[in-house]
Amino acid sequence: MLQRETEISAHIVAFSRYLRVKGFMVSPMRESDALLALTHIEPTKQNFYLALRCVFPQNFKNLKDFDAIFDNYWKELEKGVDAKIAMAEEESAKKKKKPVEKKQSAPAFESLKNWLYGNKEKEEELAAYSDNVSLEKKDFSAFTDEDLAEAEKLIKLIARRLAQKPSRRFEPTRRGGVLDLRRTLQKNFRNGEEILFLHHKKAKPTRVKLFLICDVSKSMEIYSRFFVQFMYAFKKVYHRIETYVFSTSLQRISEELNESDFRTALQKVSDTVPHWAGGTDIGQSLQNFAENDCQRLLDRKSIVLIISDGLDMGEPELVEDSLKAIKKRANKIVWLNPLAGHAGYKPEARSMKAALPLLDVFASGHNFETLKEVILKLKV
Repeated sequence: MLQRETEISAHIVAFSRYLRVKGFMVSPMRESDALLALTHIEPTKQNFYLALRCVFPQNFKNLKDFDAIFDNYWKELEKGVDAKIAMAEEESAKKKKKPVEKKQSAPAFESLKNWLYGNKEKEEELAAYSDNVSLEKKDFSAFTDEDLAEAEKLIKLIARRLAQKPSRRFEPTRRGGVLDLRRTLQKNFRNGEEILFLHHKKAKPTRVKLFLICDVSKSMEIYSRFFVQFMYAFKKVYHRIETYVFSTSLQRISEELNESDFRTALQKVSDTVPHWAGGTDIGQSLQNFAENDCQRLLDRKSIVLIISDGLDMGEPELVEDSLKAIKKRANKIVWLNPLAGHAGYKPEARSMKAALPLLDVFASGHNFETLKEVILKLKV
């Protein structure tokens, strides 16, 4: 049964159903394309017809049948519904009900509406952060066990956002995406002048590979537990990641963090790493990474993220040489120093001074506010 609608979007949906009955393959994306096309035309009957004719026919048969189906649909709509609408309006007038004042939508409904129209990530952020405003600005050194439990949700959200982050390159797609005008013209003009098939493209997902290297020495003890949990939660969602910790030597802990329970994973890590919460040798640890894993695992889509306060008694020249070797292979080197979030901080440590000229990003990363900004800006 045809029903008259008052919204143009409802008309398009109803016409799309009618086309499906007639054998057209009309997806929700084509309905969306039709609505988008109508925003770029002058509102005349001829333009309306031509816009829909450009979107819905997908082959030569559809194109031949479209004119007759289009005319027939609007004629049936005009004849079959007028009487029914008039009767309904007459009945409603007899009831003489007072008009109900439209209430303003609640914020939750507005958020749901935004999500339904494609802003899912924004809604996820709203849900995750709305009750954690204070947690977002809280220094990681002051986190309690309850804070760590809440933090895991935020870490996973950040990891998902990075995993879904689109690159600046495009790839063909059958569903969704935007119109690939160049490919559409190339493919269709081989068969004549009519555009029968529309081709679309979408941004390729990011292919960033992360290498997280965390300092677990004595000077980082108040932060190291959080950052190990950060690596654990991040690894659960973002699979293109390798994780390391160091004090006097570097240890790869990617396998240990595969445990389903964090406490078990933390126990395995502490058993594996010698001199946990002991001394620090940043230069030797970075040299170990540069000589063993750098050549084998790093490429121009890799980002090395080092978490350390930069305080050690080693040779700063070793830090400099190691970072130079890493920089030749990686796309970026990011250094998070939690001490940089304190008022009046100056990078006076020798190793930190040697590292600064070779870093692409230097930030504090001492709370979620700064950590989120750094992670979500990572691009290759």
